[in-house]
Amino acid sequence: MTLQEFITKFNINLNKQQLEAVQSVEKPTLLLAVPGSGKPTVLITRLGYMIYCIRNTTGRNSYSYLYRGSHK
Repeated sequence: MTLQEFITKFNINLNKQQLEAVQSVEKPTLLLAVPGSGKPTVLITRLGYMIYCIRNTTGRNSYSYLYRGSHK
């Protein structure tokens, strides 16, 4: 499932900057924004997409993905 399919499936509305933050799953992302700009939405969407990506990869790939994340 691509990011667009994930967003469509769960009916998530993101602007261009929020979408960029959600897409950057392989590196840390700093969210600086004014109140009411949707920071929790971005964080929850990013986390959900990362979990979905990990869940749908196979054995060794998912292990290496988790290993990289825990040893940074």
